[in-house]
Amino acid sequence: MLLRDQASHAERQLGAAPARAVLALPVALGADGVRAAADAAAIARLGETRLASSAAALAYHYAERHSTDLFPALDARSGDAAGVADAPASEQEVRETTVLLVDVGHLASSAAVARFTQGVDGAASAALLASHGSFAVGAGVVDDALMRCAPAPGRRTLG
Repeated sequence: MLLRDQASHAERQLGAAPARAVLALPVALGADGVRAAADAAAIARLGETRLASSAAALAYHYAERHSTDLFPALDARSGDAAGVADAPASEQEVRETTVLLVDVGHLASSAAVARFTQGVDGAASAALLASHGSFAVGAGVVDDALMRCAPAPGRRTLG
């Protein structure tokens, strides 16, 4: 059981069983797949488990890891930040930006549009505006297409 093994690994690393789990599921996964993931989490006894789309997980991860890229600090001398010139204080309180996030996995690809907002307190939040996923296009499909285009000697060399 993959989920149970992952939970055991986390427990060894943390010294205690994780209290919560979040499973990021492919955007293209249907209702049956979501039910199967929820059942697998229950069988693995993961405790409180939340299911999230991989697009939502990517957006929140991006917000956490790249908040300084999303909202650069204002230059104290000029008030400029990434092309925002001397905005009145009322407009500097809340800043928003919209980002296209693309995830190309081996078996599936997904794209999402997320809006990131920075509040007066500096905290950033993310909202998923749209997402789409497909099992028809993944890196494996791209690899296969490239191999069909490769000359015969290259196909033999590359496998």
